[in-house]
Amino acid sequence: EVAFLKALKMLFRYFGSDFILGAASLGIAAHAMRRLQLR
Repeated sequence: EVAFLKALKMLFRYFGSDFILGAASLGIAAHAMRRLQLR
């Protein structure tokens, strides 16, 4: 877990919070699209 947290901090330093928020929102959007297509 400690190594994972360190990796996250590195990502924040290099890419910034905007990058992580963007990636998370893209993942959520892709997940929502798949759920809609299943119906």
